[in-house]
Amino acid sequence: MRKKSSKTRKKSPKKCRKSSPKKKNTQNKFSQLVPLHKRLFYPFWYTKLAFPNVPNNKLTNAITWKKHLKLASNIFKNKILPAKTLLFHGSPLIDPIKVLHTSLVKSNKPFFFGLDAFIAIWYITEYSYKHTSKVEWIFNHIISGIKEEQKTIKTMKSHNYSEKVLKVNYEKLHKLEKQKEELTRILHNLDSDKESLESYANNLQMHSRQYYFLNIYETQKPLSYIYLDSTKYPLDNIIENINPLDEEQCHNKACMHPQFGYHQIVGYSQPAELSMELTIPGNKLKKNLKLVKVKLIDISILLKNLDKNFRQFKAINALVL
Repeated sequence: MRKKSSKTRKKSPKKCRKSSPKKKNTQNKFSQLVPLHKRLFYPFWYTKLAFPNVPNNKLTNAITWKKHLKLASNIFKNKILPAKTLLFHGSPLIDPIKVLHTSLVKSNKPFFFGLDAFIAIWYITEYSYKHTSKVEWIFNHIISGIKEEQKTIKTMKSHNYSEKVLKVNYEKLHKLEKQKEELTRILHNLDSDKESLESYANNLQMHSRQYYFLNIYETQKPLSYIYLDSTKYPLDNIIENINPLDEEQCHNKACMHPQFGYHQIVGYSQPAELSMELTIPGNKLKKNLKLVKVKLIDISILLKNLDKNFRQFKAINALVL
């Protein structure tokens, strides 16, 4: 057996830890919140049903999404939205519910949210398109109109449409090309650089607003709502015909319905994703919602990917912060 040492160890004096001064909180208050799992940003059908394998111009046809619409009905019809549900709203403002509080409380006009981030993010391209300067709108109308007609003619030719049927599209194309030619001539008289109309349009875009906000709210208590679906409208145009602004009941109570996340322009042949839209009357917003996160949307990333569908590009990739 080992003998215990007779020598006793000297106890070292305890070091007094100096309390470190509290660091001043200089971070943005939104960045301190718990990170949100990206899965919550995706549409309701993600991982449950495949994205439709059809041409992009068929993605705004409700019949293409028949299975997804049935799934939506099963999930959301005759249900109550649970507390802690995330709602997404794309805007040029941070927390528009707070900023616009004075006008909202006086109104029962429906205020729109997406149940996923995709529709709220893509809405920014529609908002930006509608709020560009008149000059930029004219440029884009002519340039995108020419591309659209050229694409339509090419598609119709591949399906062996007759020249007689194509005549209307050729006339539209000729009119737009004439407008482009005349506008370019006027600009060349004013500018010695004599650039193309596309270059002038790009120059305008360089000085346009680049960043918008994805406001993420959370319901604080269960929310009952009216589900608007195909019981009132035929399936092939259910989404085009449902607008909570036209529904008197949606001015008094929350409403939910399927909606497309259009890529910039409603009704054009750009792709779209099916989402769910929720509206709450303006005078009932403050009672149940809390802002939990604000993320930054880079619209230039969205504009570069307008023609790409959900498989090719995810709108959340335009979130930069």
